[in-house]
Amino acid sequence: MALVTKVGYFCTAGHTELGGLNAFLTKINPRLKWVRCFPTKIKEAPKLNRNYPEFPAEQEGRTGNKLVNEMVKRIRAFAVHRQFDLLLLIDDLDCRFNGSELTRENNFDSIQQRVNEAAGEVVSFEVLYASPEVTVYHRLKAL
Repeated sequence: MALVTKVGYFCTAGHTELGGLNAFLTKINPRLKWVRCFPTKIKEAPKLNRNYPEFPAEQEGRTGNKLVNEMVKRIRAFAVHRQFDLLLLIDDLDCRFNGSELTRENNFDSIQQRVNEAAGEVVSFEVLYASPEVTVYHRLKAL
């Protein structure tokens, strides 16, 4: 595996993911540069008596297949895979680990194939399914 230094990640636009995911990923591996590719709106840190900024409607609630579709669309349209050593999909699946969401259409091999097809080449890619929301996959430490 080639040396990974810059990781582009796609995640849902939930408060947990946007509020602390970058700092959390940096704690896992501070040698990597973590760059959020989706959602694209930067969320400010919360302050006393200030509401969170509104998310663009088209970016809210992306999880499961909708999040995968958004990632594939952005890879195809903007060639984001060329800017990073690794692409990472992070999805909490909203507690759908009962088997109904992890189907043949969105298992790792299927998502990897869709990413490669959108990119027109083989792309370094990983998936992080987090359950509960802030639990992570240990392989990120090895990158």
